[in-house]
Amino acid sequence: MGGLVQGENSVSRTDIRRAARVARDGLSPRQRSEANEKIALHILKSPPILQGTTFGLYASYRGEVDTGSILQALLRQEKRVFLPKVLEQIDGLDMTFYPITGVEQLQPGFKGILEPPQSQLPSVEPDVLIVPGLAFSAGGGRLGYGAGTYDRYLEHKVPLPLLIGLSFECQMVDFLPTLPHDIPMNMIVTEERVIDCGAGSNGESGSKLPS
Repeated sequence: MGGLVQGENSVSRTDIRRAARVARDGLSPRQRSEANEKIALHILKSPPILQGTTFGLYASYRGEVDTGSILQALLRQEKRVFLPKVLEQIDGLDMTFYPITGVEQLQPGFKGILEPPQSQLPSVEPDVLIVPGLAFSAGGGRLGYGAGTYDRYLEHKVPLPLLIGLSFECQMVDFLPTLPHDIPMNMIVTEERVIDCGAGSNGESGSKLPS
């Protein structure tokens, strides 16, 4: 299953989003199931997961890489897991992470995406943040849905959490045109490879870790 091929500066971010969505949604149920299983296996045995204790995770929406088995595994390992709750503000979308101890706590929220209940506990900044996206490059580039929710959340975080993007191989591109507010991934996990993006400079191939 190959990724999307794009020449540098040859296509707009909108075009890449459209092509990546078509490729992702074109996966057959069998391809999707097998890819989700492999991605979960890859990430759960990666050093950041094995060594980390506090994780931010997303609840899968539509055709995104499924995080259900990853969430269940982290909870079984008694890791601290936090999921985002998104609220619409006058100046955009605000995202805050709240703890969960079981999937039964999740309930439909923004756009019907499963969210944790708003806790009385203070919000927590995860050490490792696992994020979705529509397209990724091996150099750490990530292209989301255009709302800037994760960019806004990460904008003033010092230090940044370790960022891991989950992607089907068909969503990988050779190059992503970036904007000043884009924050690169430290690692990207697909069904075929685990990519250490290093400093996340776009255009570099990244080194593959044992998968």
